[in-house]
Order: sequence, then C-alpha cells, then structure tokens
Amino acid sequence: MKRRPIAHLLCIAMMLALLHAGWAQAGPLDLPSTPTATLNVTVDGAPLTVINYRVVYVANPVPVKSATPPNPTYDFQTMNIYVPSNATENSPIILQDNNSGWNGGKVGTSVTDGTAYTTAGSNPNKTALALKAGYVIANVGCRSRSTANAQDINNNYIAHSPAQVVDTKAAIRYLRYNDGVMPGNANRIIITGTSGGGALGVAIAASGNSPDYYPYLYAIGAAGVTYNAQSSTYSSTIDDDVFGTVLYCAITELDHMDAAYDWLYGQTRKELGTYSAAQIAASDFLAADYATYFNGLGLKDENGHLLTADNFGAHIKAIVEKEIEEALVEVGPAQMAADIAAGTYQDSTWFSIDAGGKATVDLDKYLYFVAKKTQP
Repeated sequence: MKRRPIAHLLCIAMMLALLHAGWAQAGPLDLPSTPTATLNVTVDGAPLTVINYRVVYVANPVPVKSATPPNPTYDFQTMNIYVPSNATENSPIILQDNNSGWNGGKVGTSVTDGTAYTTAGSNPNKTALALKAGYVIANVGCRSRSTANAQDINNNYIAHSPAQVVDTKAAIRYLRYNDGVMPGNANRIIITGTSGGGALGVAIAASGNSPDYYPYLYAIGAAGVTYNAQSSTYSSTIDDDVFGTVLYCAITELDHMDAAYDWLYGQTRKELGTYSAAQIAASDFLAADYATYFNGLGLKDENGHLLTADNFGAHIKAIVEKEIEEALVEVGPAQMAADIAAGTYQDSTWFSIDAGGKATVDLDKYLYFVAKKTQP
C-alpha cells in the first residue's frame, strides 16, 4: 500500500476539523452555523432562551420590488425559525404562514426578544403555549398577489398561482433538508394560518408530495428537486407533506365567494352608496344566484335542521351573539368598551347585553358596522 505524505494527511485532518466546526463553505440551503440572534424571553415568568435563524429557504430566490427597504427584497422567500432551549429532536414544528387575503406576505416575527409570554387566561397566547411545550416555530413568508410587491426587478409579475403554494412547500423542504442539524422533528410539521393563510394551509395539506409542483420548485432552487435533461423529467428526494393543520376561517369556496358576499352585504353596500347602478344590478344577480346554490347544498345546523338562504341570516346572528357573550365573560365589559373606543369605526349600537349577560344583535346594523369599518 502506498503511504500518503504527512503533509497530505495533515491537510485532510484540518479539512475534517473545519467541517466539524462549521467553518467550511456552506451551501445555499444549509442552516447557518451561526444563529441570527439569541432571544431571551419568559414564559409564565420562567426564563427561556430561543435561538433564531433567519434564512432564505430557496437557492434561487426571486428579487422582488418593494415599496419599502430593502429594495429589492427576498423577504417573501425568507423564514424565521425559532428553536427554544427546551426543544428536543422529537419536538413538533409549527409552520406559520403569512398569506392573509391571499396577499403576498413578508416573513413575520413570531418571537420578540425580551417579551414576557403567558399561557394564563381562557384565550392563552399561542406563542406562549408553543414555547412552553418546546415546539419549534417557523414563520414563513411567500409570494402572492399584492399592490406593491408583485413584480421582480425586471417588472415581471411574479404572483401568479401557484407561487404561494410553491414557496410554502419550499420552506417545508428546507426544514426537512436541515432536520438533522437542528432540534425539531420535520416529520411532525403542523401548518397554521388564518383566512387566506388558512386556505393556503388547506392547499398544502391536500397536495403533499405532488409532482405537479416539481417544475416550479426546481426553478426557485427548492431542496430535493432535480431535473433530468435527457428524459425531461423532474424527481424529488425530499417530501413536502405536513403532519397536520390548525387552520382558521379558511377562504376555500373561491367559486362562490363573490356571490356569498353580495348575498350577505349587497343591501348594506347599496345603503352606504358604494355601488353604482350597474354594480347594484350585478349584486342582485349574484345574491339570487347564491341563494339558489346555498339551498341546493342540503346543509343542516347542529340540531339537524335544514339550513336555507331564508334562515341562514338568523343562524349568523345567533353565532355573533354567542361570540359577544363569550367575550363578555373573557375580557369583561370595561375591556369590551375600550376595544370599541380604540377602533377605526367606533360603534356599539349594533348589539346590547342585558343584566344576565345575554347578547342581542341587530344583524342589519352589524353588517353596516363591518362594512363601514372595512371600506377604504
């Protein structure tokens, strides 16, 4: 056997030492050897250290034009990973998406240095619960529609579907790619989001590991996707499915959502004077069309009674009344009044609460309150 020179052996030993110490050149999808920040918080009064990694989760991020610095920005394909000191190799990973209203969302901040989190009360802080349980939290940004952030530096529109799904899948792949070098179990990823974010979570859960997304994932340099030029085929060595979902108010009925809106708010918009004559005619058509569609669904309430367009408003009214009664117990009348006073559109005439804590809602005034509060 031919002996290697001592200098050669020393060189190999030095390279191994550098690799072990994390000093070697890292790949674009490798978790940084040095955290972005070390955060010190308390949870129910107990101190807790949280390691924060802020990463771009694809190898070929799209430079997005931004109305605010930095411009261009990669924040839409960036993820904040928070690893609490009580996390283990088997800790679930909570993946929080930022896709409200199906708008593009820059990466969010889930954990803030110096914050005192608490799990007390009937509606405890969700971040506090996750940190106390030792869960890893990942807050992911993604591209989608928006007014000011939908073009790249060459003025190409970059928010077409399925950009938001592709980006979130890429973030999941990043977590799996780095599963062996950080606490948390990437086979126990739970995605959570609200409204458009809830719908995004539904799409992610329903399309796990689908090869339909491979070309898009490959284009942005997502982990695990390769392309064979000879056969013109894509393949993947990493999964992008999720273990579970916790989704709120998911906007999933896209085929009928405009009709549903005008069935509920059409008359209110007319009274507010925000509809032209042509819009009023369109609204009336959509409202009637939705009533026919809704009646054909055969839906029933919790007591087994048939829901129709004629009685659905009464059920909505009952749900709002129940929420008010629960809020009264949770925060008390003084806080409820303070919340109303702090609102953009201050109005409490749409509901009343009697001495026994029972709420009564005027549905027409409630719809006016919601529409007035949200209109430009």
